[in-house]
Amino acid sequence: MTGVIKGDVPFSIKDYTSAGLRLESCIRYQGKSAEDVFDIMGDPERITDWYLLAKQVKIHESPTGGAQNFNVEFTFFGDVFEEILHWDPPNRYVYAARGNEFPMRDYVACIELEEASAMSGIMRWQIYSDVIEGEHFQRILPVILPVINEVSMHKLSDLIGGVECTVESFFKRTPMFFSLQNKRALITGGASGIGLATAARFREAGASVIIADICDGEDVAAAIGAAFVLLDVSDSGSVNALFTKLA
Repeated sequence: MTGVIKGDVPFSIKDYTSAGLRLESCIRYQGKSAEDVFDIMGDPERITDWYLLAKQVKIHESPTGGAQNFNVEFTFFGDVFEEILHWDPPNRYVYAARGNEFPMRDYVACIELEEASAMSGIMRWQIYSDVIEGEHFQRILPVILPVINEVSMHKLSDLIGGVECTVESFFKRTPMFFSLQNKRALITGGASGIGLATAARFREAGASVIIADICDGEDVAAAIGAAFVLLDVSDSGSVNALFTKLA
């Protein structure tokens, strides 16, 4: 596709961060204008409609009437403050994110629209970061964040007329030193957090994975090529029935 990213002023992401690109998500959309798509992407109140981990949003009023900073309460990441660094609707915006429990301390992201026509184009979401704090997050974030973003992009795609969705990861990954080819694994609590990271890692190692969780995990399971069953591990009857079925 040949398109153009418009803007009132010259733009370079290097003006906002020197960190490396870690994730790039793209949605090719049709049937909506760039203004329509930007209205969704630039509205903090819509984040909970599409981002998998977002629970609630608190918007801070802008004294100038421009872009509004906001806080998002995330599953797994806690309360995160998101500050708008660059605002140029309907072309792009850049924001930084930080929080006490947020492990990507130098996180900066750019969301931009490339128009192919008046009613089609590409939305790009690029995430930049160099430092992941904590050994725990250093191990699991490169595994689960691409999966979480892929599921989120498919949800967003439904809102903006998406016809194609891709997520590319540039995280450095820990080498795989084992193989689980021809093995089956049942991961309880696998719809989020450490369970999801384990499930994704086992899939990479070649295992056939079943995610079992009390919360709906159909989307994340599909994203990593796993099966999903709804299960309350405190219900012994349900647990026994599942193992009987899998035997």
